[in-house]
Amino acid sequence: MQCNIDAKGKAIRLASGLFTLAAAALAAVLTATGLLPSWGWFLVVGAVLGGGFAVFEGWAGWCGLRAMGFKTPF
Repeated sequence: MQCNIDAKGKAIRLASGLFTLAAAALAAVLTATGLLPSWGWFLVVGAVLGGGFAVFEGWAGWCGLRAMGFKTPF
């Protein structure tokens, strides 16, 4: 994997990934306490996978969409 994003893109992906992981933790707590229905676990799993991938992109400096040929603003 070759670095295909700049420092601003890395920071944005890392921040959005960490935010998504924090939202996943909140959703997990709400689902575990019964404030969200049981389908909330699907939300938690999706947010953890997406947030984890965004953190990876920010850490590695690699964007999956750019690797497929799409142009992204950052």
